[in-house]
Amino acid sequence: MFLVVVSLIFSGMCACAGEPIMFTSCNVPGTIASVDVYPCPSQPCIFRHGINGTVKVTFKTVFPALSLKTELYAILAGVSASLPLPNPDGCKDSGITCPIKAGSLVTYHTTVPVLKQYPSLRLVVKWVLRDENNNMQFCFQFPIEIK
Repeated sequence: MFLVVVSLIFSGMCACAGEPIMFTSCNVPGTIASVDVYPCPSQPCIFRHGINGTVKVTFKTVFPALSLKTELYAILAGVSASLPLPNPDGCKDSGITCPIKAGSLVTYHTTVPVLKQYPSLRLVVKWVLRDENNNMQFCFQFPIEIK
């Protein structure tokens, strides 16, 4: 049930402005220039029922890539769970045009619809973007709260 609810939260795509947030980068060679979330005037980012949230990541590519795959994880009480995405293609409707070259500055974005039937809870979200060789282009985590 938890996986179904949280996976539904992270679907859809949009290019929108956001507020820079503090995040924890995973140990990957890539460089994240910024992570913007809207609305998120303070952390943890609060996603309210019935309101869409937007995540935008600007990063420097590490490896050349023909294709990209987005992975999303929910971390709750120290337990990490992979969340299915309706469109895991990181080159489609994400602001990124593939192929990409190593050393390019690119921006990935997605919209987070928060439906009224989602439960209220706090968790950590982990976002990963991998290429066709399973190399991580970026990986980061940040806390959210659903109200």
